[in-house]
Amino acid sequence: MSNENDPFESIDDNQSNNKTFAIVLLLTITCILVVAAVYLYFSHKTVDSTFGCPVVNGEPTPVGHTIVLVDETDPLSPIQADFFKVQMEQLVRKQMKDGELLSLYSISGDPNSNRRPLIEVCKPRDGSDANPLNENEKLMKKRFYEKFAKPIDKLIEKLTSKKEPEKISPIMETIQFASVNSLRKWNVRGERKLLIFSDMLQNTEGFSLYRGTPSFTAFEGSPYASETKAYLPNVGVQLYYFVNDPRLQTKSNLAFWEQYFLKDGATVDSVIPVGK
Repeated sequence: MSNENDPFESIDDNQSNNKTFAIVLLLTITCILVVAAVYLYFSHKTVDSTFGCPVVNGEPTPVGHTIVLVDETDPLSPIQADFFKVQMEQLVRKQMKDGELLSLYSISGDPNSNRRPLIEVCKPRDGSDANPLNENEKLMKKRFYEKFAKPIDKLIEKLTSKKEPEKISPIMETIQFASVNSLRKWNVRGERKLLIFSDMLQNTEGFSLYRGTPSFTAFEGSPYASETKAYLPNVGVQLYYFVNDPRLQTKSNLAFWEQYFLKDGATVDSVIPVGK
């Protein structure tokens, strides 16, 4: 028979309660630490050291891909140069997603120099959403500027400062280079876009739109069409049409390019004229 006034029984109860409290506290702390560790592990995205792209299963895997072609075979007018700079500023700092790949090509009079991108790099985070627990906002901002924004800005200045026109304008060849050396190269999980800043007046010995715009059917059956065929599956195309010669840049010229891209698996999503 228990004694309700037994002091030793009261001590045992207190010790039992303390042990239970300690166990519960320990389990709670352990759960918090596990949750924090999991959060920190998954919030840290590994990127490859060469291109700065997210790594998935050991392979650089951009979350999207934007290819930019800028035509410098004719010097850009002041308004065209300003337009290009503003569009690139918007693209680099606002429109591209973190982890999205940018490939920037020049359309110049030397087709061989157009074969590779002038720059190819994934957009890093700029620190604006840095986690104060495990990320250095100042360091992220510096990395964004030094590895991404700064080299792109330098290229833009170079591309918009050209003074002398070129004899040829190999637009189709440069699109083909970009399709092979960038689109085929990367495993992308997301949207793929092609932005072209040009008057869209192909001008080479093999084919020139300065001689007039043929029907696409006639062009499609030519050897030149086979030689310059591009690979653009499910690519959205945005044309920034530098209006340099309105007599040649007609609706038939635009229709020609729309069919050209459609045949290569792409679609023209928008056409924006940019005056001279």
